[in-house]
Amino acid sequence: MTKDKLKIIMEYFSKKKLDYIKVLNIEEISSIANYFIIVSVDNIKNVDYIYNEIVDELDKNDIKIYHKEGVNTPWVILDLGDIIIHIFNKSEREYFNLEKLWLDAKEELFSVTS
Repeated sequence: MTKDKLKIIMEYFSKKKLDYIKVLNIEEISSIANYFIIVSVDNIKNVDYIYNEIVDELDKNDIKIYHKEGVNTPWVILDLGDIIIHIFNKSEREYFNLEKLWLDAKEELFSVTS
């Protein structure tokens, strides 16, 4: 089920042609989730846009969101239970640098086929 969710999310991000996407496998180093998806966009308006669009996509695919945090801010978090999506404004992502905080996580590579 987790891999199916990842595929749906990554297909959506691929369609939107978003840059700066990372998928970190944290299941062996944390109990909070299995994966982090970290995405950044160029401005705060795009954070809101991507947030609203991904929420619609998740709803359309019957994927439950357990918690939302930071709506209308430069860093939005969506907790899907096994996956946590971080949507950042580019400067906020650089400042908080989650990738550095989670150095022990394995980066997952996904190829999305149309």
